[in-house]
Amino acid sequence: MIKMKKPQVPAFMSRKGSSTAKPGKKPKKQKPRTTTGNGTVVQAATGTAGRWAVYVVAGLVALMALYGFLNSFKSDPPPQTVVADSAGVEQQQAGSFAQSYVGAWLSATKSDHKALDAYGTTQTTAITGDTPVEYKDLAVASVHKESDDMTSVVVSASVKTVEEDKSSKNKKKEIWTPYWYQVAVVGSGDALSVVGAPTPIASPGVKDAPPTSYNRRVSDQDMQNTIKDFLAAYVTGKGDVTRYVAPDKNITAISPSYWDSVTLKETNSAEEIKDVSSSDGQTADVLVTAVVTHDKTSKPAQYVLSMKVRDGRWEVTQINSAPALRN
Repeated sequence: MIKMKKPQVPAFMSRKGSSTAKPGKKPKKQKPRTTTGNGTVVQAATGTAGRWAVYVVAGLVALMALYGFLNSFKSDPPPQTVVADSAGVEQQQAGSFAQSYVGAWLSATKSDHKALDAYGTTQTTAITGDTPVEYKDLAVASVHKESDDMTSVVVSASVKTVEEDKSSKNKKKEIWTPYWYQVAVVGSGDALSVVGAPTPIASPGVKDAPPTSYNRRVSDQDMQNTIKDFLAAYVTGKGDVTRYVAPDKNITAISPSYWDSVTLKETNSAEEIKDVSSSDGQTADVLVTAVVTHDKTSKPAQYVLSMKVRDGRWEVTQINSAPALRN
């Protein structure tokens, strides 16, 4: 009897080497793998990153929706309207209109009053004489808004009168005296008119000038020299004014200059002046009294200067427009 051999089961079919899971047990999930360009196997995290990206985008969309919902309850602010301030222009127009009116009124005579007639006035019947009033320096002194439609204008003019010259027999001299006239103007823009005739009024009186703050006489020779040289270059236009001006300031000389020379008379300061050798950076405001001369005619003049010490010397930093008054 021939004995038959038991067939051998291939290894890949044996239970021991099989990848089949045992009944009742779930196979473990394998994480996806990816291979980089150099052949290295890395764990892919795209699934987790993708989920977080979705969460972030969803949150932003929700916030934007909430913001739009809340803003829907807010009303838009009313549009702002820019209104041009025409008060200044209207006052200038009224002033110019009144100035021309006063000029026509002064020049009008019984036989020639066409310029005055152009203003629609009915006052020409009261004009007598054929000699016009001679005037010069016609100017607007003030403009005041009385109401929405009416403006009060004061016009000044120097009027000529002739008087006998007491210092010389049979000779007369001309005198120019300033006079003021008040005019009521109504309307605006391209439609203006005057109400009645001009009203001659008293010109403002003159009172004593108030004291200034410059009550300390300056004796510092360094400051005096700088001021003297600066004024000589500035007033006459001769010399380099920048030599006496701070480098970061811009002051140019008078050009063309009318004055031939300037003489320093007095300098007063509002504060105590220290020696320049120990006061670098010190500042001072001074009131300078001088005499300016052209040919044989001299006139007093004053300058209010701001000065500063730099590198042991005084320099001018500014020519001020007005002096400081004492408190």
